[in-house]
Amino acid sequence: MSTSNPRQPIQVTYSSTPNLQPHLPWILNSLNVQLPLRNLHWKTPSRPAIRTIQECDLRFVNLIDAQSRGDVVNWIAPDAVEYGNLLSQCPLIHMCFIECEDNDAYKASCRPYLNTWISSIPPMQHSQKIIVLVNTPTPLGHKSSESKGGVFGNIRGTSTGNASSAILSKMKADFEVRSKERSAEPPSRTRCIALTLPPTAMQAQPAAVLPDPALFVNLVQALKDCTLASVDSIITERETVVSKDEEQVRTPPSEGGWNFRKFLLTKECLACAFENFGLVEDALRVYDELEESLAMVMREHLAWIGRPGMEELETDEQLLSSAVDAQSISRQRQRQQDRQKISSGDLSIFSLRCFLFRRQSEMLQIEQTVNRILLAQAMIQRGVTFISSVGRWLRSHKTADPSLIEAWIYDASHAVDEASIELSRHQVSDPKAERTNDFSCLNRARTQLLNLAVLQLDRIGLAQGFLPAEAPFKTSDLLMPQQDSVLFDRLDASPAMTELANTTQPAKRQAAAGGFRVLVRASKDSKAFQSLYDAAIDRARQAEIGAGRVRGKQSLDEKIAGNAYFHEQWQLAYETYLDLAQQYKADEARMTGSINAKWASLRLHALSRALDCHARLNLPNARTYSVLGLEYLKVYAECVDAVSFRPGSHISDVQKDTVNKIVQSWEENANVTAEMEIMDHPLFSVALADEHARSLSCEDGFACAISIDNFLPMEITLSSLRISFSAGEFQQFDLKADSTVLRPGANIVQVTSRMPFAGVLRIESATLFKDRLAFEYSLGNQGDRNAVLQVPRDPLAVQVTARVARNTSLDSEPYFDVLLQSGRNAISNAVISVACSRKDIRLRTHVARTDADLDIVASRQHIQLASMPKDRTARLSIPYACATRIDLLDINISVEYSTDGEPNLRRVRRETCALNLALPIAVNVQDFFRPDCLVSKFTVSSATPQAVKVMSANLSDSNTDCAVQSFNATLCPTYITADKAIPYLFKISRKNSVAFKPSVATVLKLIITYSIVGEELEGIVQRAIQDSIDDTKDPVLARMVREYLMRAVLQEGWLARYVAGNKIELPSLAPDIPAHILAEIKKLEPILANLDLISAQADSVRTLTVPVEIPSMQAIFTSQIAFPSNLPFIVGKPIKVEMSTRSSENWARDEVPDDAQVIYDILAEKESWLVTGKKRGNFTIAASRDGLAVSVTLIPLRHGLLPYPSVVIQPAPSVTPDFSGEQRLDQADAPLSFENHQIDAASQIRIHPVPSRQALMRVVHEVNDEGIGEGIAA
Repeated sequence: MSTSNPRQPIQVTYSSTPNLQPHLPWILNSLNVQLPLRNLHWKTPSRPAIRTIQECDLRFVNLIDAQSRGDVVNWIAPDAVEYGNLLSQCPLIHMCFIECEDNDAYKASCRPYLNTWISSIPPMQHSQKIIVLVNTPTPLGHKSSESKGGVFGNIRGTSTGNASSAILSKMKADFEVRSKERSAEPPSRTRCIALTLPPTAMQAQPAAVLPDPALFVNLVQALKDCTLASVDSIITERETVVSKDEEQVRTPPSEGGWNFRKFLLTKECLACAFENFGLVEDALRVYDELEESLAMVMREHLAWIGRPGMEELETDEQLLSSAVDAQSISRQRQRQQDRQKISSGDLSIFSLRCFLFRRQSEMLQIEQTVNRILLAQAMIQRGVTFISSVGRWLRSHKTADPSLIEAWIYDASHAVDEASIELSRHQVSDPKAERTNDFSCLNRARTQLLNLAVLQLDRIGLAQGFLPAEAPFKTSDLLMPQQDSVLFDRLDASPAMTELANTTQPAKRQAAAGGFRVLVRASKDSKAFQSLYDAAIDRARQAEIGAGRVRGKQSLDEKIAGNAYFHEQWQLAYETYLDLAQQYKADEARMTGSINAKWASLRLHALSRALDCHARLNLPNARTYSVLGLEYLKVYAECVDAVSFRPGSHISDVQKDTVNKIVQSWEENANVTAEMEIMDHPLFSVALADEHARSLSCEDGFACAISIDNFLPMEITLSSLRISFSAGEFQQFDLKADSTVLRPGANIVQVTSRMPFAGVLRIESATLFKDRLAFEYSLGNQGDRNAVLQVPRDPLAVQVTARVARNTSLDSEPYFDVLLQSGRNAISNAVISVACSRKDIRLRTHVARTDADLDIVASRQHIQLASMPKDRTARLSIPYACATRIDLLDINISVEYSTDGEPNLRRVRRETCALNLALPIAVNVQDFFRPDCLVSKFTVSSATPQAVKVMSANLSDSNTDCAVQSFNATLCPTYITADKAIPYLFKISRKNSVAFKPSVATVLKLIITYSIVGEELEGIVQRAIQDSIDDTKDPVLARMVREYLMRAVLQEGWLARYVAGNKIELPSLAPDIPAHILAEIKKLEPILANLDLISAQADSVRTLTVPVEIPSMQAIFTSQIAFPSNLPFIVGKPIKVEMSTRSSENWARDEVPDDAQVIYDILAEKESWLVTGKKRGNFTIAASRDGLAVSVTLIPLRHGLLPYPSVVIQPAPSVTPDFSGEQRLDQADAPLSFENHQIDAASQIRIHPVPSRQALMRVVHEVNDEGIGEGIAA
């Protein structure tokens, strides 16, 4: 098919004077080089928008030849049948080439010639004239050429050029300005221009050299102006005629009515004018308006336009093919025939509508655009509108055979599709135009057309019984476009049309029976129809794939699968249904993200048919059938819930039958298929029914209730089920149940674990076993309320825990205690494993010890216990080693044991205990040395926010040479806090201080007995609750009573009340306590009042042993200041006193050198005393052993009670020489440790005031006379 422009060029006649005949070929060839004319911009006052004619070709014809052929006519009627052809064949532009040298020649020969030329041209409408004054070049041998240069060097001189301009002006005045006597001529215009030829424009060289485009600028522009003027004149005339015909639309029938055929011809002539001038969009708009006018006439019966033409469906098989065949050679001939039929009234409504669509298709095919894919898309869209609207119009008359209408729609759809494909193949190779999106849009448009064709085959197949009367065939009417066109919808046939159709249709229908088209023949043969149907489906399916319409492709696949299933092509149906099920699943996840009724019904249908085909094919793979069945049940369960299985609910029989077959296949293939694990299948729903578990009454373990929703419409028996719980990172419990019958809907199932546990479990997963299928459900993502199981403590079960050692000694290896309680069980062969999460701590389990008479075998991995009777508690002490000090220690304990009653069942009890190794009390010590004893003050305070009760603190002197005397160790129990401490005072003396001097330090042991008050109270309350409430029967009540009771006990001021009365009181209870809890607490008041607190407190008593090293002191000095006796001491009067000191080495660990130097210094308050004399000096240790006395003078400066001056004794610093030869003191090198005990350090002496001022002056003079002032100055 050729896609070149079929428009014929506009004819342009030419004439010339005889002297220009040699140059005329060159001029015409040069003009042809400039053709076609491009980008002609047309704008008129009636059209504000600019129309652009992209190309307009011209054909130059000699005027004499045109007149001889009869192409030059005077005028053509707007509604003439031949108007379309003659408009393009008649010349619209006339050119005349003349040469004139001067004014005389113009008057003598040129003007008469032009008048003769104008008179020889018939006065046709819309024609334009151009007079070209040609300036020919001088011959090449002329002398004047020597003085001229350049391209225009051979042109006549300046005088000749001036004469040419004058001649051109006269020509414009004579011919461009219309004279009065010629005003009656048709509207036209004559243009006069000048053309200068170059020297190369000779007869011998007509086209040897390409012309300069600048030479023909004026001439080409004149041709453009003439073309636009002709276009404007022609179209204006046609529009005027069309407007007059439109004004007659309301002409009453009494006056002849509206001549629609004349209006149709004139309107179509206007479209032809637009077409000939390349204005395809305007031509399409005219045809659209014609279609609207036709619809209006048919709807309102405004004019008689002809018969319906139903019989042409059978007689004219090429009725539509010519509308889309771009290779039709007889297009113009066919158009002329159609126009003649319209003029004579022989063209039916059906043929007229086909004619309009054919003309629209031709407009699209001749459209000159880069992207022809868009043109093909527009053709398809118009074709869908045309075919669907005509099809509905034909059915509305009830006179045509429906099968023929469907056959016509089928053929028409494929004809338009073929034409669009052929048109798109001639896409211009332009990278900008070759876009994938354009091809996708084209295929999307094709899908509407091809689905319309498939719809007709569905109707024929359903009528003939070739297709099943079910979805998607029976409901395929929904694919028929209902609102594609607003022009011809719901048009009822007029009575005249119906009568005419009834009289002409039956005879022709009978004549054409059995020979209509291939589809009519195929409708009688099932195999031929199936072949045709498969080809149509495949063609539509390829278009859907190219358009990217997944759902459209799936709808066609549904028809393929349904047709194969109907004709028992089981393998094709099986594969197609499987593929459809996968596609539905992917599309549902991509588009909706969740199940919905639309996708679910499609998936259920596809899977049900796939299961049926699998069974009919007798495929040996039972696992595949199970997988398909599980997928079917998954979709089925997501669409329903437990409420759907109540009486009166609606479930289709097909679904029930399919589900029964799937469940039955599980039982039949139980021994054939391998075990399958199915994750989170929605067939069942598992959750905790109760967040509280219960303990087993006769053995260790617990049970809980599980809710299982069965979405099957029948009972199903599970082989077993397993629910997994976790209690931390490494501890897991599996609760199991044996064979269980699940009814449709909700079910409560009891699961049991025979492992002891107490605490909180978190549900992790559930596994339901049905024969070889294992339905696994991950439940760890549920909400906290539905995922946590609280297991009560069973006091009769095996209990294991770790606690801080009750007896802590800081001078021995640290350890902690592991308590194992047998409870109701007689344990045999128990293995205890103790581990720590910290890598820097090493547990020494191989040296573990016990205080019970039990046989244990300890190793580095575990501790093995041979047997243990019931109701026994064993304490295992586990030493540990740690390089650094730690305060918190996490201990993981695992006890694997069996009982005498069930020796083959190994139970495991695991516990994780957090031990607070930080000491709850702190001890500070302060020592006071005396020559004969050491006084130590130990201050005990609480290191925690809790209150601590200290019962006793003793300093042990066993196995030492020291004797200890306690002053307040036997006090009653004292309560201490972080702000309140208690001191303990001890006197330590040597048993043999002269003869025995140990070389190592003597270590005593401070033993403190204490308890933490909070733990003590909690233990008392717990014992009271155990005596009142059986927590094995009601653990929740026991826990709540304990919480409310501890809240009431630990109110403000509880410690003072507990210390004062040594009993627990309940001063007031909170008003928000529930009534049943309050009743139980009231029952506990007398129990708490009569409880033996001494025995209850004994369980929380701890001891702390602190090693105390006796410090050493190399020398202890005893000094005092002796005042004169029986003398009144007066302010300002000197007092001679004696400072004496004596050293003792009883607490020295090493021998003290005799020559060790000691410095003494007497210090007094500056406001009280003035010290004179030898108040500072030094001496040796040897000199002070027997006693040393020094006299000084004290002058009291004020009266009253004055404190004694203090005496400071310390080792003398060592003297070392430096590099300069001098000596310096080195205080840091003093190796000795001394302590001075001043006996009268706390003594005071009374000083009397001076009696009078004269006496005071006398005293001062006496002091000066004795030279004391000089000593002061010194």
